[in-house]
Amino acid sequence: MAVVSLISVMSMITNPVMIARTILEGLYLEQAMRQQMITVFMITISNAVSCVIATYLVLWVCVKSEHHIRADCIHTQALLRSYSSTINPIIGVVGRVWLFVMSSIQRFLVVIFR
Repeated sequence: MAVVSLISVMSMITNPVMIARTILEGLYLEQAMRQQMITVFMITISNAVSCVIATYLVLWVCVKSEHHIRADCIHTQALLRSYSSTINPIIGVVGRVWLFVMSSIQRFLVVIFR
C-alpha cells in the first residue's frame, strides 16, 4: 500500500511538468502519457533494484557461509569501521558491473559502425 501511495504522489508532482514539457516539444498527449508512465516505471524499478542490491551486499558482508551472523562486521559505536567494511565490497561490485557495461557498449558500437 505504501508503494502505491508513493508512486501516486510522485506522479502527481511530476506529471504536470513532464506533460507540459512534452506537449511544448510538439508531441501528442498520448505520447506524453506513455513517456510519463515509462519514466515512473523506471524510477520505481531502479528503486527496487537498489534495495535488492543493498540487501544482498549487507547479507554478503554480515553473514557467514554457514548462515551465522558475523558480529565483527556489525559495529554500534564507530561508523567508520562499518563504513570501510561495507564500502569496499560495494566499490568492487560496482567496478565490475561498470567494466562489464562499458565493454558491452564498446562491442555494440564496434558491431554497428563496421
